[in-house]
Amino acid sequence: IKTVELMIKMNEWLKITRENSQRHPYLNIVAEVSNTQEKKYTRVLVSNHRGYIFIQTDQPMYNPSQKVKYRVFTLDHTMRPTEERVNISVFNADGSRIMESMKSPKDGIFKSL
Repeated sequence: IKTVELMIKMNEWLKITRENSQRHPYLNIVAEVSNTQEKKYTRVLVSNHRGYIFIQTDQPMYNPSQKVKYRVFTLDHTMRPTEERVNISVFNADGSRIMESMKSPKDGIFKSL
């Protein structure tokens, strides 16, 4: 068994999403077994989802004078830690941004100081 990663060119991705704007886009994948006439078919849901971000705070609510402590966990689409840069913004209760920064999580984890 061999695992491969499929990369879709941007213009092809745009074509797929335009043609399937009302439903989830799928690709039909065909694997040909070498030295035989055998083929395996499967239907795969295509997503532009690149990974997951989990945010954890030390408490559910804060008073205006309290410091917000948080951790950010970043995972790629295979659920492995990723060090891809993330933009972190903190908003107050009025919806005003009070902090913004770009961070590169080490081993998929970033902690506030």
